[in-house]
Amino acid sequence: WTKKMGLNEIQPIDATNIFREIRMVKSNQEIDILRKAAKINEKACIEAISKINIGDTWDKIEKKYHVSMSNQGGRNGHIITSLGGLPDGKIIEGKPFLVDALGEYKNYFGDFGRTVVLGQPSKELRIRADSMMLGLKEAFNIIKPGIKKSEIISKIIKTVRKGGFKEFFYVSPHSLGLEHTDQPIPLGPDIHSDNTDFTIEKNMVLNIDMPYFEWGWGTMHLEDTLLVNENGIEFLTSLSDPLVIT
Repeated sequence: WTKKMGLNEIQPIDATNIFREIRMVKSNQEIDILRKAAKINEKACIEAISKINIGDTWDKIEKKYHVSMSNQGGRNGHIITSLGGLPDGKIIEGKPFLVDALGEYKNYFGDFGRTVVLGQPSKELRIRADSMMLGLKEAFNIIKPGIKKSEIISKIIKTVRKGGFKEFFYVSPHSLGLEHTDQPIPLGPDIHSDNTDFTIEKNMVLNIDMPYFEWGWGTMHLEDTLLVNENGIEFLTSLSDPLVIT
């Protein structure tokens, strides 16, 4: 297009990831919006998973989430559970399932996740949920400007396994803003490589994303949002119980 206009000396490049890198450090105005987005998205998620019943289908939870987001002045993103929906097609007593809610407010995202179980949780589920929270809190203790994403991942996985959840293996800290993953993302097989590592800076808004899938057993999730300050962090979500029991 530029060559057709006679601008042969200009060499266009794809700047998508350049702008994402710039956007990782937020302005004060953006931070204010992200604080609000975090609160209304979390509230909508909790309202969606409250007062559920055995046999309920996923569409009922989705509807409650979307209504709450709209009532709070937000825009509906999505609320998801296990890949492809609830494995049994409906809520089963005692079987854990994840919720991951991503909603917009003034074009900025809130992102929040928890594990839900209807009825009394098993001892194994309680240990796993508590271990995930231990890992998350340990990450909060080390996050500050200068630390790398890879260091956060390593610390969380080691702590969760030490807490008794030896099968846990995956964490995805990511920047949050105008996109769900508001950071440079390479296409192809490098998307989860060392090339995606980055250094934490002041005024970054991060989500610590901790999903877990186990075929036949159930799914789990723990995800909260934080703002990086000069010497530490500010929580934008509530750090509520990792296991929602209804």
